[in-house]
Amino acid sequence: QPMLYPYYLKARRDGCVILITREKFLEFLKKHPKALRRIYPQFTPEAQKLVRNSRFQEYLGTTSWWSQLMGLIGRGRVNRNPVDDQAARQFDSRLAKLHAKFKLQSEESIKFQSRRSPWILIPKLILPVALLIGLPLLVAFLVSSLGLVITGWWVYIVVGLVLLIPLGLAILQYIDWANDWFLVTDLQVIHYEFELFRFRSQLQKIPITNVQSIEVETPNFFAKMFKLGTARITTAAQSEVMFFDFITKPADVQKAINEVRERSRDLNYGKTLREMRHAAEDYFNIPHVYTQIKYTFDEAPSWVSQRWKRVRGFLDTYSHRVEKNGVVTYHKHRITLLGALVPPILFGIFILASWYILTYFVGISFANGLGRTILFVLFLVDLGLLVWQFEDWRNDTYQITDRYVIDIDRSPFGFSESRKQAELGKVENVRTEQTGFIANIFNFGKVYVETAGATSSIVFEQVYDPNTVQGDLFKRLNSLRAKNAKEDDKRRRAEYAIFMDMFDKTAKVERMPQHKPLLEEDEDGVTPD
Repeated sequence: QPMLYPYYLKARRDGCVILITREKFLEFLKKHPKALRRIYPQFTPEAQKLVRNSRFQEYLGTTSWWSQLMGLIGRGRVNRNPVDDQAARQFDSRLAKLHAKFKLQSEESIKFQSRRSPWILIPKLILPVALLIGLPLLVAFLVSSLGLVITGWWVYIVVGLVLLIPLGLAILQYIDWANDWFLVTDLQVIHYEFELFRFRSQLQKIPITNVQSIEVETPNFFAKMFKLGTARITTAAQSEVMFFDFITKPADVQKAINEVRERSRDLNYGKTLREMRHAAEDYFNIPHVYTQIKYTFDEAPSWVSQRWKRVRGFLDTYSHRVEKNGVVTYHKHRITLLGALVPPILFGIFILASWYILTYFVGISFANGLGRTILFVLFLVDLGLLVWQFEDWRNDTYQITDRYVIDIDRSPFGFSESRKQAELGKVENVRTEQTGFIANIFNFGKVYVETAGATSSIVFEQVYDPNTVQGDLFKRLNSLRAKNAKEDDKRRRAEYAIFMDMFDKTAKVERMPQHKPLLEEDEDGVTPD
């Protein structure tokens, strides 16, 4: 079929072709990473490029610590397969880090990657460099002007410590610049902003299908001279705009997105032709050329596995992320629970301290019935506060189903409940935000789920690993869109088949108009009989 399959194969004799689903193939590669290294040299250059730009390329590298250690001591080439070496040379550690950092899908290919231009870093380094140069000169000038004689090792230590301040500032500025990324993949557009001095990070992802327009701006003469610019990416939600600012060659962003769109259009055209062929085959009961084999394994669960399943179910109730029956449930980070438990714990400490002071310093005894009752009531109240805070943390959940994104805010013991949900298919953008030193250390933050309706936006607050939550959302969103597209194809397939059947019946009863060519006149203007 044009634009879908570039090659056709015809067997000389009977045989079989094994078709492996995506999920099974990914599972196979995880268990046997050497398999990809063995078949990689047989790929076409285009296929090799796709592997290198996708997360599959992590299987090209020999990441075993033992292999790396043997390579350092000169024994890395012993008993090595040359095919593995050829594939390992194509391994790009930087791409592997980007795929892992942004949790891209295995087959997701990076089409564009960039930081901000190094020219943007230069103004931020002016102050640290000036201090590094100016402080020693200032000290030397003061010493020579005042005629001071300074000796001793402590002088060098003090000067070194002082110079560490601008040096550290320069290093921090570089780290802040180096961790800002702009990416375009074949599935989404990504902007990661890391603000080191504010202890804040923000990850914004937009599905490539939601991109409406790309504008390239060169603000002034200096930006044009240094080939700097900004790519402005707008989505269906007009309030959502993503900026790739101060990057070199911003037109490459527009080029990469257009290439992804063109490839998507070509694939959709080919799939349409394929669906038309399948429509005819299904409608006229033409048998398929392949047979799907299903394997079933019936294993009775053991006593240990049954007990462990119950224990695991209880522990999952208090886990950060639980996936059960196709529903992913998230709780707030446990560090937020500790913060909520601080007041009851302090109240309990206050009760103990008050009892100790009143008993041993004031002389008030709690050994009688009234004293014991007061202590019992106070500790019971404190225990109730602890249980209340714990249940309040456990009952605040966020869920992702196959169709909805849900925010559930339930009071302890079922006193009240509020539920807010949005259709997964209407999600336009998902971005994460981690603010503060504690949030970055313990890896928790907010996930903003923005939908077509502004009032339907949902915020996952203080969830663990917000990047993973964002990845789960996009994975479910892509699955939903693929499912909807498959249903649309099935409906169109039936329409194509009905049209072909009606056309055939109309032709058989000779109701189709017979178009005849117009008779031509001869040179004398006479129409022949």
